[in-house]
This record gives sequence, structure tokens and C-alpha cells, in this order.
Amino acid sequence: MADSARILVIESVAAEPKWLSRLLSDAGYQVNGVSDVPGAVTALGRSPHSAPSPHLVVWHDPKRRGELKASEADFKTHLQRLDVPLLWLLPADHDHRAVETWARDCLVDYLAAPYTPADLLARVKLHLTYQHRHQTRTAARAATAPAPSGHDMAQAAIFNAIPDLLLRLRSDGTYLDRLSGSDVTRLPGTDGYEGRKVQDLLPAELIDLRLGHIEQALATGEMQRYKQQFEINGTLHHEECRVIKLTEDEVLVIVRDITERELANQRIQQQLKQERAIAHITDQIHRSLELETIFKAVVQTVVGNPGL
Repeated sequence: MADSARILVIESVAAEPKWLSRLLSDAGYQVNGVSDVPGAVTALGRSPHSAPSPHLVVWHDPKRRGELKASEADFKTHLQRLDVPLLWLLPADHDHRAVETWARDCLVDYLAAPYTPADLLARVKLHLTYQHRHQTRTAARAATAPAPSGHDMAQAAIFNAIPDLLLRLRSDGTYLDRLSGSDVTRLPGTDGYEGRKVQDLLPAELIDLRLGHIEQALATGEMQRYKQQFEINGTLHHEECRVIKLTEDEVLVIVRDITERELANQRIQQQLKQERAIAHITDQIHRSLELETIFKAVVQTVVGNPGL
């Protein structure tokens, strides 16, 4: 099992350089080492889309006592999303209550100093054995699960046929699921929504707009509607967004591409503007046949309606 087990190691720069990675590599594990939690968030964010998920995360920071900073909430989100256990190596004076708070949300275990390399390897082996059995049982249940019913297949077909983009999000802007969206133009770099945040995927000018309407929908329970626009490769895209409260901490965001509708409306408005301008000039001609009066009317109309 050691030959195939993947471990993500977080080693603080304050710790003895790479001792943990060396220990686990020498034991035969596939080790991916990062120096801090933001590095771990980046590594976990690539899984399982462009990189295989680790079987275990081992975090060593001798200065930690079990607390989680607000800026590290994404770390917990990825652990929950991937269902990956965390083994936390803590100092002797750690705060066990903080660790227990973590354990309510994630698969968290800790090993407090002092401990020997043998103690650490034994705990790692224990977690990997459990994780292997858990994944084996999950795969077995999936293999014996009944085939999708006609109702399930019909429901899936309906979702796939919906042109709108349907997104399920938490109040903090974390994407939980993408249900459809075949006709909505995606922004570059937005493949793989799950576990990522609005702040990671949307342009800066759209982030506050999205989060503000999520907050409003959760506070009032009423559907929020707004429009947004963005440019991709020189082309301006228009979207209409609706935000609907699902639970106290979740919303459904429905995004519809209205680019063609907006362009058609702009063409209609332009045509109406031209017709009003022509009518104004015609009226001035009827009122006076003096060339200077007609010329002034034409100039005023053109200046007052740029783009004619």
C-alpha cells in the first residue's frame, strides 16, 4: 500500500527542513511537499480535476496549537470536498478544544509532541489503512448500486438540456455544485467549480455584485435579480442572474446568457433614435423652408444623438 499511497505534507519553514518529507519518502510513500497552508490549498484545488487526490494530509507546524485562521477556511473546505483525512503534528501545549472543533467538520487526528519517527509512521499507516478500506467499500457500493431509473435519467436529461447555468453556492461564495449551463459562455479558467470560490473565478468587478446579491437573498428570502457583463477576447457578453435562497447557508444562482437579447434591444433603440431624429428634421423642414434653419436643425439633431 505504501508504494501507491499519496501524502500531501505541509512543513513549516520554521521546522527542520524537509525532515518529515524525507521520513515518509524513505518509508515508500509518494510525497508532495508544500511549505504552508496556501500551498496546500493550491495543491488540493487541483484535485481531482488535473491531479490525483492525496490519501492523507500531514501538517507539521511546531508553533501551531490547533487554531485555524479565517484566511485558511479554504483548506478545511478542500478537505471536506475531497474527504481526505488530516494528521496534525502539534506541540505539547496544543489546544485540544480547537482540534476537537476541527474534528466536527473534517477527518482530523493529531499527534502531540514528544513522539518518535516510529510513532508517526505507525499513525500514518493506521490512517492510510482506514482510508484504503473506506475507499474500497465506497467503490463496492457504487459497483452494486442499482442502475439509474427512468425518472433519474429523465431528470439528468432535463438538466443537461437547460441552457442556463445553475450553480449551488454557500453564503461565503464557495461553489458546491454546477448543474447545467450548456449555452452560457464560460470565463477563462472556470473549469471545475466545486470547492472554489467566487473570488477565484469571477473578474474583480463582478465579485461584490455576486456576493452582495447572495447576502441579500439569504437575508430577505426573496429572489434577487441583476445583470452583469464582461469581455472575452474583445467580445462583450451580457448575462442575467437570479439568486434564490435554498437553506440558511445555501443559494441557487441561475445565470442566463442574454447577449443576443441585449444586442437586439440596442439595435431597436438605435433604430428608434434614428426615426426620432428624422422626424425632428422633417418637422423643422415643414416649419421653415429657410436653409439656415434646416441646417441648424440637422446639426443640433446629430450633435444631440451621437452614433446616428
